[in-house]
Amino acid sequence: MTALLKKYKYFIILIIFASSISGYLIYYGYQIKNELPSSEIIRPATPENRTGQSSTSGKSSEFYNIKGLHNLTSLTFYASFQDKPVAPELFLTDPLSRRVGVDPDTNQFFSEIPQSSYYEDEIGADEGTGKIGPVKVLDIMEPMEGRYQLQIVGTASGSYNLITRTEDRGGGVQSITIEGVIDEGVVSTFGVNYSSTPGTPTKIEQKEK
Repeated sequence: MTALLKKYKYFIILIIFASSISGYLIYYGYQIKNELPSSEIIRPATPENRTGQSSTSGKSSEFYNIKGLHNLTSLTFYASFQDKPVAPELFLTDPLSRRVGVDPDTNQFFSEIPQSSYYEDEIGADEGTGKIGPVKVLDIMEPMEGRYQLQIVGTASGSYNLITRTEDRGGGVQSITIEGVIDEGVVSTFGVNYSSTPGTPTKIEQKEK
């Protein structure tokens, strides 16, 4: 037995060394794999999820991907005046006629849409002026697909910004900015077609009075 071990000792040492290296490589590969969860991967832009930026009179839209969990969807509206100490009110009706925001006809507040919120926040200082203005935010997490009706109510007379931001199931984010003019007490109504399908843009258009 001793003579046999001496004869094959280098062969046995080689086998032990190879086994150690294999175990290390397997462990290291596992560590690398678990350090890169899918929620941290930024997907490259493709024609389906990046359309660039386009603009028409008073309206622009932009598509991009974000880093995060790609199974969450959202629909958010931001309304503000360009040079007023107040913000316009918002009122949204979903495809099932559920409401959130302040009804322009009754001035009553509604919060019927699940996972929705409506509140006032502040926007950052305007470049070159140092002014800080209020903004009304209407947000829905996991919104249903379909056609919504959005109403913006003038709490003052002047130029306003309306930003619509959506996130689809694939992590694609769309931002649409509309600039307009409104008088105090006047209501402007928009139709919003929302889809959570990746690559399908949300469309918003103002309805004729």
